[in-house]
Amino acid sequence: MGRATKDSLFVRLSIILSLVVISIVALQELYIYNGKKADIMSQIEQETQQSLKVLRYTIAHFVESYSVSEYQEILKSKIINSDMYAIVLQDYMMGRLVGDGSFTSGFVRDGAWSVIEYDQETLPQCFYQGETIVYSKLNQPIAKLSVCFSDKQIKEELDSMIFMTLKHIIIISAVLIVALFYALNHLLIAPISHTIAMLEACDDEGIPLKRLPRYAIYELDKLSNAINEMVQAIKESHIKLRAIIHNIPDLLWIKDTQGVYLACNRRFEEFFGVKESVIIGKSDYDFVDRKLADSFIKHDKMAMQSDKPLSNFEEIAFASDGHKEYLHVTKTKIVDVNGDIYGVLGIARDFTQMRKKEQLIKKYLEIIDEHIITSTTDLKGVIISVSKEFCRISGFAQEELVGKTHEILRSETTKALYDQQF
Repeated sequence: MGRATKDSLFVRLSIILSLVVISIVALQELYIYNGKKADIMSQIEQETQQSLKVLRYTIAHFVESYSVSEYQEILKSKIINSDMYAIVLQDYMMGRLVGDGSFTSGFVRDGAWSVIEYDQETLPQCFYQGETIVYSKLNQPIAKLSVCFSDKQIKEELDSMIFMTLKHIIIISAVLIVALFYALNHLLIAPISHTIAMLEACDDEGIPLKRLPRYAIYELDKLSNAINEMVQAIKESHIKLRAIIHNIPDLLWIKDTQGVYLACNRRFEEFFGVKESVIIGKSDYDFVDRKLADSFIKHDKMAMQSDKPLSNFEEIAFASDGHKEYLHVTKTKIVDVNGDIYGVLGIARDFTQMRKKEQLIKKYLEIIDEHIITSTTDLKGVIISVSKEFCRISGFAQEELVGKTHEILRSETTKALYDQQF
């Protein structure tokens, strides 16, 4: 599976901050918008009640005196000089005079907002309507006065508010986002990016070249100090490990699963006759003949397939000065934390001197066998082995003595008697 694409911290925080800022500003503006809308409605209601109160007392006299034209002039003047959509009077007194329940008259605005005489068909449903009863001097109801307001006024004001609200949201959000982005970048992103850049600037050992600086932000400063301490500990541990690896008398090397060298020590450098920096990234075929390289690769594969270290002896010539060494080579697979094999570790110890000593001991043993009378017995006195000189002096063959005791060698026991008995 491929690695998932990762967004940068700056991108994620920018998106989150933008959404938060826009949401907060939008909610604030929505609150202001609803408050303004409520204020407009309250204002219309107050104006309506005030208009009804004034008109009720103004036209009462004209209604009582059947002065229709006079109160119609008053109504017309009122609608012309206000934002009313319609004003209607139901005259009960004139209605009784004409034989009807009421005489309705008034004015309404048309689509061009011009004032025209009222009729039922020209008055659609009002956005807001207020009513009041007109009383005579005797406190008798003589008319009903209604005023209507359309949503034209409130729409115009609210439309204007919506535009201003959007404008405020954009401007305020932009200012806050820019300010927050600057603070975010200056206080967090820039120091983190600088830290990453310094950590990526490493030497050949993968250790950062410079210590991280101190930061004004407490958390970043703590992180910087923790990283510096960790890097220093790794550096010291690495120096100790390298010192151990390079100073041990054995040859040591590490290869990946493809046979490419990943590391080696100074003793191994002598084998190939070049520095570690030249060896790393190359394979055995770059330094020795194909037959020997094939042998190395074969043993590498066997070690990676085995559950325990494998050993063998090899005699090799060192490219540094041409001398040969008889080496005991041990190879074992290297696995990561997941148990996956990622290479092979090899260690070779010089057995040249030990081999010479073994050969010398073997030579001495042959001399002893040829010229000195020796025999070896177990705890019961049974002969285990004898030298050739022992056999020559005793007259017995080795196979005749092994498994017997020295009683067979008593002076009175002759070889002929032995042959007769055994």
